[in-house]
Amino acid sequence: AGRLFAFIDGSSNVYIFDTQEKQLQRIQEGKSYYTFESLSWSLDSKKLLVNQGMTLDVSSKQLITYAVEAYSPFIKQKYYNDSIYIVQMKNNEYSDMIALYNFENRSFKSLANGIFQDSDNVNLIYTKQEQAELNVLNMETLESKAIETGPIYKAKIMKSTGEILYTTVNKDMTSQKRYLLVKY
Repeated sequence: AGRLFAFIDGSSNVYIFDTQEKQLQRIQEGKSYYTFESLSWSLDSKKLLVNQGMTLDVSSKQLITYAVEAYSPFIKQKYYNDSIYIVQMKNNEYSDMIALYNFENRSFKSLANGIFQDSDNVNLIYTKQEQAELNVLNMETLESKAIETGPIYKAKIMKSTGEILYTTVNKDMTSQKRYLLVKY
């Protein structure tokens, strides 16, 4: 644990670098029709979630599906002390779910159905589908509201101001600018 570093290169190849052995291994080759964009480790560092849809068993280097271990939580960020994290996992219908997961007692509280984008531990932003329907969730009241219904390429919360920045397609087809960076 702590010795492996995972990253995605500019050609969408997924790599794991072993910092002790100084070895780099490509675990997934990039595809021209599909890009890999996000990685999340399990708390025990035995599994790596790739693009919210594939799980890599690190010891065997085998890619497995969610159906094998549907409730495996994949850490998105620490929420409280060293035991409670915001995680991405699957619900009973194998749909994407964001939850607060307590690793001490292996319990979770569902926050929203969707795909995690970012959180400042006050608000959480997520998409209902892969790259579509951006929502913001107040983590205290659990109230959620839609921000954008169109395609979402990246979304982040500015930790210093609480503002949400995201990229989407410009709906004005006559504009020279095809993509927009929006501040909410």
